[in-house]
Amino acid sequence: AKRDSGPVGDGRILPAEMAAIQEISRIVTSTLDIEQVYEKFAAEVKKLVDFDRVGISVIDFDADTFTPTYLSGVHWIGRAVGTIVPMAGTAIEQVKRTGLSIRREDIRTGECFSGDSGRLQAGLLSSLMVPLLSKGQPTGALHVNSRRAGAFGPREQAILERLADQIAPAVENARLYQELQASTEEKAVVDEVARIVTS
Repeated sequence: AKRDSGPVGDGRILPAEMAAIQEISRIVTSTLDIEQVYEKFAAEVKKLVDFDRVGISVIDFDADTFTPTYLSGVHWIGRAVGTIVPMAGTAIEQVKRTGLSIRREDIRTGECFSGDSGRLQAGLLSSLMVPLLSKGQPTGALHVNSRRAGAFGPREQAILERLADQIAPAVENARLYQELQASTEEKAVVDEVARIVTS
């Protein structure tokens, strides 16, 4: 999947906004442990796109699930950081399938996704989800929600899509780094058990 190169409608990105996007990208790419800089990332994104919740979710293709890996703002049950969520019926499943962004002006109307009841219970009325692409394939999503209906238009979509393009490699590298850390820790435990057994 490849994004359209030009802006949509009034989705032009101003030079000051592009500079802010590059600064946000610099923050995210400054470390393999994005968790260290995520709150700063969220604060900088909020200067460009007003939201009540922002998150990054990563897709597990083998398990057909996704996991919210970074979140800031309003929370709701079933979508906390680290929760493994089945892909079926979710907005992220559609993003994975199409490689396209989903902008919903009012989640009470139009297409429904699993998770909408949780969003509504949390008072969130509009959403925007853009794919994080690695080698042309969606590997996750950057998503924002607002308590206001109609909070996100072509401008916000253009900004988040540009930002997603900039941060996607860092998010993928962070995922690979966490997998490496986990396998290193598992190996250390196995080595310790083997040492105990053979001593």
